[in-house]
Amino acid sequence: MRINVYNEELTERVEFRKKTAANTGAEFYGLYFYLHSPEQLHHGAGDDDSSAVILWSDTPEKLLRLLSKAADEIKRRTKLKVAYCRPRNMGNEHAGSSTCKTPAQSSSQANPRPPS
Repeated sequence: MRINVYNEELTERVEFRKKTAANTGAEFYGLYFYLHSPEQLHHGAGDDDSSAVILWSDTPEKLLRLLSKAADEIKRRTKLKVAYCRPRNMGNEHAGSSTCKTPAQSSSQANPRPPS
């Protein structure tokens, strides 16, 4: 199966959740990548029928390894030198853009340089 999520649907809202299966007691961990969803899907202030792609695993470590591999693959194929990205919130924990810094920028704030 392949799931396509397009640029216009992406948000920076990500959430980690732990769930316990009622019938077995097994614990599972979900990483929710929320998407823009039409207001018609929401039926009131308390109703959150947000669209999301959710990755489930039996350990949080598996999710971290997967994300690390994905970041490494992007850096390898694009030659990006991004050390880290931090969301810039604008009064809403799920809004704003990211601030990404290269290794050179993170060590030297006085002379920020664009990635080469």
